[in-house]
Amino acid sequence: MRRRKLTKMMMIRKRRKRKKGPRWKTQARRRKVRARRQ
Repeated sequence: MRRRKLTKMMMIRKRRKRKKGPRWKTQARRRKVRARRQ
């Protein structure tokens, strides 16, 4: 069980690392989240 969880997490991390898109989109999303929290 534990081993399977680890592999799943690693797969997700790898998928995220491979994606190289425009950085401004993520920054805008973060700004929105911060505004909502305040």
